[in-house]
Formats: sequence, structure tokens, C-alpha cells
Amino acid sequence: MVGGEADAYRRALPILQAFGKRIEHMGPIGAGHAMKAINNALLAVNILALGEGLAALVKAGVPARTAVDVLNQSSGRSFVSEALVPERVLSGIGHGPFDWHCWTRTWTLLAGYWLMWAYRVTYSSRSAGCCP
Repeated sequence: MVGGEADAYRRALPILQAFGKRIEHMGPIGAGHAMKAINNALLAVNILALGEGLAALVKAGVPARTAVDVLNQSSGRSFVSEALVPERVLSGIGHGPFDWHCWTRTWTLLAGYWLMWAYRVTYSSRSAGCCP
């Protein structure tokens, strides 16, 4: 998830490929960072939702492993249910991909992007004459 001028991206690509399997040019400077913040936020929401759902199912008498196995054959499956929960929760390891600082940093960045995008959309829409 890379942002920047297309020529700079092409020059940097061989170096970036040494660090990752899939390198995508997302757009201008800041676009890669915005993509990563949204990706992290969606992962965080999924972790939270799955954790709450599993807790409710266990309280209802459904074994956690059975719930995850059935979920992973259903439409609610995700990277979290297929990889993180079996590897880190059901295995007993217990630690996840986010610590508290990562959560707060992700949500702070996201709030900043939302404000920036809301202003940009509002400003450009009004200047284009499409909104009162």
C-alpha cells in the first residue's frame, strides 16, 4: 500500500518487493497511509465483533472451537476467524496483532483522515456548484 508519484513508485518498486509479496500503488502521497489506516480499522472492528460474538456463543453453551469451525464454513468467516482466532485464541497463545498503542494510533489516524476527506468533499462539492 504505497502512495506517491507514479515515477517514484516505479523506481522504488524493486526495493519494496524485497519487503513484501504484494505491492500496490494506491495513488498520491498519503493514499497508501490512508489505505493502511482503513485496513487496520476494519481488522480491529472484525476482531472486536468476532470476540463479542464468540463470548456470547460460549455463554449460550456453544463450544468456541465448534463455533469457529461452523462460522468458517458460513458467510460470516473472515481472516480473523480463519487465522487469528485459531492461531492465537483457541491455541491458548492469547496475544493478538494489536496492542493498545496500535489501536489508539489507528483510530487517531482514521479520525484525521475522516476530517480531511469530509472537508475536501464538502469544499469541492460546494465549489462545483452541486450543493447549497
